[in-house]
Amino acid sequence: MRWLRDRHTVPSSVNRKIHYIRRQYINKPELLAWCAGVFEGEGCVICRANIKGGPKRYTMATVSQKDRRLLDKFKNILGFGQIYKSRTGSKVHVWQVTSASDVLRLYEYIAPYIGPVKEKQFQAAFALALKAAKQHGRVL
Repeated sequence: MRWLRDRHTVPSSVNRKIHYIRRQYINKPELLAWCAGVFEGEGCVICRANIKGGPKRYTMATVSQKDRRLLDKFKNILGFGQIYKSRTGSKVHVWQVTSASDVLRLYEYIAPYIGPVKEKQFQAAFALALKAAKQHGRVL
């Protein structure tokens, strides 16, 4: 990979290949169903007030797991989100998205495959986020 040594930019051919791979994953319903199963068992979606007590609310979706490889696969299939190690000192890793648009995108991908409990979590989080946005004159 000479281009990696010579330049810090990724060639357009590599970028096209990465985007093709992501589209290939998203077009496979069995992979999205697998992601929905992981989220159904280990995931959570919430909308809560800013930690510093301000009026701002944020919507967040997380999946916690001891096995980082599972979260890497989850992220690679969806194509977005961040993975970090939990601060509690345990060996738990967390996949997380903290923007309402990413949580909505997650919902759009896995909605056909989730059960009623997670469906209610998404609906409650979106309702709170929409209410907060209307109060502060913002658009989601």
